[in-house]
Amino acid sequence: MALPRSEEEDSIPVMIRVKAPRYDYGCRSLIDLVLVLDITGTMAGGENLSQIKQGALFVLRNLQAQDRLSVVALHNNCTHLLFPLTYLSDEDGKKAWARTKIEEWPSFAADVDIIHAPVLETVYQILAQRRYHDDRLARIMVLTDGVEGKAAITTKGDYPTYTFGLGPEHDRWKAYGVASQGHGTYSFDSTTDLKSIGAAMALCIGGLTSIAAEHVEISIRSEQPAGVRISRITSGAYPNQVKENGTFGSIIVDDIYSSEEKNFLVYVNVPRDDAAGGFFRWTTKTKLLTVEANYYCPVSESFVCLDDPVEVSVERKGQTQASSQAVEVAGEVTRARVLEEVAKIAADGRTDSGGFSLAAVRRTIEDTPEAKAAKDTWEGLSRDLDSMEDAETGIPFMLSWLTSHQWQRAAMPGSMSKQSLLMNFRTTRMNNLIDSVDLAPLDIHAHT
Repeated sequence: MALPRSEEEDSIPVMIRVKAPRYDYGCRSLIDLVLVLDITGTMAGGENLSQIKQGALFVLRNLQAQDRLSVVALHNNCTHLLFPLTYLSDEDGKKAWARTKIEEWPSFAADVDIIHAPVLETVYQILAQRRYHDDRLARIMVLTDGVEGKAAITTKGDYPTYTFGLGPEHDRWKAYGVASQGHGTYSFDSTTDLKSIGAAMALCIGGLTSIAAEHVEISIRSEQPAGVRISRITSGAYPNQVKENGTFGSIIVDDIYSSEEKNFLVYVNVPRDDAAGGFFRWTTKTKLLTVEANYYCPVSESFVCLDDPVEVSVERKGQTQASSQAVEVAGEVTRARVLEEVAKIAADGRTDSGGFSLAAVRRTIEDTPEAKAAKDTWEGLSRDLDSMEDAETGIPFMLSWLTSHQWQRAAMPGSMSKQSLLMNFRTTRMNNLIDSVDLAPLDIHAHT
């Protein structure tokens, strides 16, 4: 992009892309995972129970011996602890024991501890009572039919929480609320396709078992002598701040999966040449930003600070007109705008009437220069908007799409066929696990 010297630009978008390297599966953070099985209502037996077991056993199979798993079930409005946090070693038979516990549930419900407390309060207590394991990542997965009017599931957002709504009758607002408050994604499958359930689990567990960086902090500093200022940062659900009169900004990311990419937009104000006191006079470029990052690397078990800061500059020319943005930047600007508009609809339109103003979103965005420049991106987003208008699955698709795009993290919006080919946020390990679903489906038996 190039700017004339004589013009001031008050909102130039700069895209910052963060990509984690691809690590070996064994070189990653160990996790303590609590799996919540909500078998209230229709999930108490039959096909839905088989679905939830399919998902639970897929998770079990893809954890390492050094990981720990606990399973808690919500059944008959009571919280049942199937087993506490347990190492999953094949050698001592713990993995086989855990598999049996899951497969035979709820036929042995009388033999497990019943806890008279809300299910997620029980989960928080399990994770809070961990001793000597503070270096392990704590995560929660909730598999639920979430039938409206049944036992409520609420969250405080203390630990990242990922929800999976199974079956057409699940309460999509409840599952979405738990995920969004828990800084996670919401996936759903309205069919009875067991491969879709396995694929949804693959997206989540594939990420959790390939975390390559933790506690990532991206620092952005503007070029002060030139009068460049940061006006705002767009980072989805990731917290950001702009301070020191627009000369400093930051973005915080809790973790990034191996081979995962995230894009953020930093909007900057660039003054005219004469307003900058002739700072640009002897150069054809204006330095806008300096970007640095530090994070914890689980592979080296150490904190890392990038040695070479990334400098962002824009070309300054005479009286020529400003040149257009890069297509990738235009595409990210368009995606961020759609995300912002859809988030407003979700916040204001908690209704199943289908009366969402998605047509207004199209009209607002489709004729913008950025949408026209990034034609492929806009066409993909437009297809997503089409899916949000579906009479049966439009609302859960919209809510799942929201959590996916807010965190730039893969989720299952109803089925694999509905995932955008251009922007599904899938990583290498996720794709490998999805392939394993096709190659080795699980044998599930329901017990009543």
